[in-house]
Amino acid sequence: APNGPPRFRAAAMAPCEECCASTNGSVDEACMAARAAGNAAYSAGQLGNAAAAYLEAISAWDKAMHAAPQPEALGVGQLVQYSAKGYFGTVMSCYPLFDEYFLKDLGSDQAIWVGDPGGHLRRFARKDLVPVSRELVDFRLAVLQNLAAVYLRQDDFYQTVRWADAALCISGRSPKALMRKGAALLRLNQPGPASDVLATAAAEVPNDIEVRRLLREAEQRRSPAWVCVTGCCGPWGIVCGGPVAQTMPQVVTPAERRPTPSA
Repeated sequence: APNGPPRFRAAAMAPCEECCASTNGSVDEACMAARAAGNAAYSAGQLGNAAAAYLEAISAWDKAMHAAPQPEALGVGQLVQYSAKGYFGTVMSCYPLFDEYFLKDLGSDQAIWVGDPGGHLRRFARKDLVPVSRELVDFRLAVLQNLAAVYLRQDDFYQTVRWADAALCISGRSPKALMRKGAALLRLNQPGPASDVLATAAAEVPNDIEVRRLLREAEQRRSPAWVCVTGCCGPWGIVCGGPVAQTMPQVVTPAERRPTPSA
């Protein structure tokens, strides 16, 4: 029988079944087979086997991504992985002649800056970026959400938050990832942060009964003096959802370009 208290089983939900076509440089048979095995194990209540299969799918995904053709230059609109930590973005503008690329983070849908927003955009070199197809990104998102569902049903709430955050790095307002993270934070006795996350989920799926139930529970359990990280939500009510992922895009100061020696 499935694990976990009944009131949290709905938050886990069934595994994602997004369609991912198998084309050159996209989802291959190894990825699909591993995810299918995970889905079958999940449906049978074999949660340990499901987690192992989904982790195998992530490993196969990584191999598929690096097996894709690597063009010398990238164009505007290209999806890329810009950090091995699981950060993805879209090329906003590029200057291949100078080996400079500027990105918008996929999870936050915001430009990637050096330091505070509005200062200097972070410059990426071509070697920093791995092009990735939309099919691969969607596949990874589905599997990450499935991992969060498995660990939530296993009452492993730290792992639930970990994998939900990884999904939110791809889609920062994914209702499934938000709900699973919020449910885990509640069980970790963090009702304030859970309120932030679940309020964002409720904004995305306002008619979802389980999301609203979890949000009400978080509101009842949080401290009377609680204020969200952005300062707009508190005892007076929920206004925003606040940041939803604990992991933020890594930003480093770009290296100074050295002058080219004259011939």
